[in-house]
Amino acid sequence: MKPCDCKNMQDLFDLDVTAVGYNNDSITVRANGVMLEIGPCKLKISHALFKRFAEWYLEEQNHQ
Repeated sequence: MKPCDCKNMQDLFDLDVTAVGYNNDSITVRANGVMLEIGPCKLKISHALFKRFAEWYLEEQNHQ
């Protein structure tokens, strides 16, 4: 299961990893959204929006 597929708290508890971080930057998956912490900035977004950003970032780009 991917974090974006979580529908309830039990799904979230079943994940192997719910957060990843490096120094002061981290991504935490919660039942009600995704928390991005980058230095002093904290941003909470929905799972659906985070999934759209991730898919856009990972898709092949056509450079002309």
